[in-house]
Amino acid sequence: MAGVSGGLLPSSLLLLQLLAAATSPARGSGRLLAAAGRRATLAGKAIWLDQRLADREAERLLVLRTASGQTLHVATDNADQLSWLRSGDIIQVSGWWVPAADVAASSAATALAGQARLLGKPAGRGVFKAASIRRDGARPAHRPATGRSGLASAAAAAVAGAVRASAAKLPFSSNLLILSEFSTIFIPIAGITPAGNACVPTAAPVNISKPAVERVVFQEGNSRRATVASTFNLCSYGKTRLTRKNSLVSDLVQLPCKGSTHAIPWSFAACTFDDFNGWADAADAVLRARGFNMDRYAYRKLRPQLGSTGASQRAAAAALPPGHGGGGSKLGPKRRAAESRGCDRRPWAGNCGRSSAARGSGQIAKRAAAPNHASRPRRMPSGAPYRWAHPSNTEHAPGGEGGPGGPGQSVCPWIGLGYIGCDGTYECRSWVGGEHALVPQAHVHELGHNLYMAHSGRAGSQYDDNTCAMGYCCANRCLNTPHAWQMGWLQVQQLNGSTLAAGQTVTVTLASQAATSHRYRTAEGGDADLPSEVAGKVHVYTSWSASTRDAQPSNWEAALEGGQSWSSSAAGLVVRVRSISNDTGSAAAAVVSVCRRAGPETVASCLAGSDNDCNGLAGDLRGVSAYAGLYEVRGQPFTSYEHAKSGTCAVLLVIRYMISCICAIGRQHNCYHFHVMMHCYLTSHSSFLSS
Repeated sequence: MAGVSGGLLPSSLLLLQLLAAATSPARGSGRLLAAAGRRATLAGKAIWLDQRLADREAERLLVLRTASGQTLHVATDNADQLSWLRSGDIIQVSGWWVPAADVAASSAATALAGQARLLGKPAGRGVFKAASIRRDGARPAHRPATGRSGLASAAAAAVAGAVRASAAKLPFSSNLLILSEFSTIFIPIAGITPAGNACVPTAAPVNISKPAVERVVFQEGNSRRATVASTFNLCSYGKTRLTRKNSLVSDLVQLPCKGSTHAIPWSFAACTFDDFNGWADAADAVLRARGFNMDRYAYRKLRPQLGSTGASQRAAAAALPPGHGGGGSKLGPKRRAAESRGCDRRPWAGNCGRSSAARGSGQIAKRAAAPNHASRPRRMPSGAPYRWAHPSNTEHAPGGEGGPGGPGQSVCPWIGLGYIGCDGTYECRSWVGGEHALVPQAHVHELGHNLYMAHSGRAGSQYDDNTCAMGYCCANRCLNTPHAWQMGWLQVQQLNGSTLAAGQTVTVTLASQAATSHRYRTAEGGDADLPSEVAGKVHVYTSWSASTRDAQPSNWEAALEGGQSWSSSAAGLVVRVRSISNDTGSAAAAVVSVCRRAGPETVASCLAGSDNDCNGLAGDLRGVSAYAGLYEVRGQPFTSYEHAKSGTCAVLLVIRYMISCICAIGRQHNCYHFHVMMHCYLTSHSSFLSS
């Protein structure tokens, strides 16, 4: 949201979240050719829309925003067309209108749930199917800044195996702040008949009064519980703020059961793109008629009352009416069944049939400031639809059992929707539905999509990261390190093939995330609700995200306690937690080392003080085959001359001007096999020992 002015307001609830900003004309936007079956060319801005679905993996829908402010859903058979596409790109789409009946009978690739209508398109429901998509113009560059951090590259002579990489300080990487004022309007909405009843199949609006929504949204006057505002304010260290001064919750907006905007019909009886987008347009019109300056709010969050509850958000947050989504419990039936039989879906558990083997990151760069698990994520092309296997995705399901249309279900198969990134030239919308309308984390997640964030998961599941708000709903917690770095909320120490050569180890001290943006995770501040299984640990993550507007997923790899390590075979990295303090606040800290493998240990590497195999013991002869069978080597440095004499054998280790000793304990009669003269450097003198 770098292009959004500081006066815009965000909001969330099953509120329609809209980013209200002036729409700039799309360059080269052409006429909309409407004849069915004939080739048409449309032009405008691309917008990605994320759908958290009830019964399958999440999907991304491509939306086209024309220069006149019309929006339509675009479907394509070829996902490769979309690998380069980001929200805000100016594009030309060539294709044709497909009638709704043909869409329903076509392949899964074209049967994406949304349907698009546009002024001048053929009568009846349908979708615009793209044969080709072309981007016009260059995309603005958003590159991270690099420099020298205040954290020195750690020699850590007191820690076995830590070798000084260089006297210089480690370089850091940081992004521009995504935005400082998160100006959002939260709009509860409900479909009401002329007689005052809820539109079928929605439910009557409950618990979505303005005061009820304000208690969920704002931190002021509600300091004892997590809110949407407190999450952003605390987790960003005050850099991205959502307050009563820059944001607003509107009174309930009542809409008729059906209507049209921009000559596009919509209804509460269905939940296509035209429908929920139409609710947002209609809610905007109602609020403008009431005198609201909607252009002040960049983000609009709608909370429709769908089936069980509802609302709307404009800058964009929307709340859905009951029966249209988000109903039921926080955990779907599949997850409840899995946990009832002892299957723990939480990311730190491994008893659900997933492989416990960590996947390598394939990258040399290690973001040491990020305490979270790391395995290599599958790179998702920018804008490509997600197709991750996620058998238990029903924790994001609206309603209880049976799927859409079943008992307790609504016509909307999602908990929330959100534009994936907004550049400030169009209203930025998100929706939260049903029984999640008063859940702060549900709104935080969808607003996160508005800020260009993709999901946070781990291998096999795009949501399975309980340390990040972009993972599973609905525990209150901050972002993981990759996403917090993406937002410009923290800077990370950066290591690559130049700053971390093979055989070298760098050690850093990470303060608690609650105290500083160089951190590991403790259950404080915005992370106060972190479960004990993940709090107080160093986490390792991997991500392909390269800049603020690069909406790539992150993968949680491991949660490490003191003495534990994680390795990436692809990158040749070993991350080892040396120690973790039990303190809280600014006193909490973790000492972490990162080593890059150089191969097996040799006599030369031991004498050079390198840790080629990254086992944490520099100069350890246990990895040298010629001696491994003769001696047990203990990685303890000599502390005195008497200590040196107590060992049967000692090993010469010379690292430039620093000399340390490792005691090789073996049987006396084996010592003659070791013909190297051993040198122990003592505090004030040297002594030569030979066997």
